[in-house]
Amino acid sequence: LNHGQLRLRRTRVIRNQGLESAGGIANGGDAHIEDCIIAGNLTIDRPGSGISNTGTLLLTDSIVRENDTHQGGGGIYNVGTATIRRTRIDHNSAAKSGGGLLNEGAASTRRSWVHHNDSRTGEGGGIYNVGGLERHKLWMWKNVPNDCTGC
Repeated sequence: LNHGQLRLRRTRVIRNQGLESAGGIANGGDAHIEDCIIAGNLTIDRPGSGISNTGTLLLTDSIVRENDTHQGGGGIYNVGTATIRRTRIDHNSAAKSGGGLLNEGAASTRRSWVHHNDSRTGEGGGIYNVGGLERHKLWMWKNVPNDCTGC
């Protein structure tokens, strides 16, 4: 759980389980994550099994994969400010909306891929957006039930 400054580079955050926060990374401060793999994490009672962001997040050249939540935001849950660059968000799952990304804050994507994510009972298998979302060269495909809701 980060409330200060977090810098991760070439790190793997895998197979964690979160009960009170994200399974992988819970950020409430300033996080810069580069060339990392966030995979196989699980949350039951909270959204955002891979990354839960309520602060400022810069995610570059990374993979967010195979994370699962019984809430929303299987890969990433954002209520803060998130900048996502050259990152793959794939094969994540959420019981509610936003299999890949649930955005309730301000998010910007550039040259990233969102594919093969699913939302089991909600919308936005790839992305569920109710905040501000800027998309630049964002490729989305094969998300279930759809690629993006609110985009």
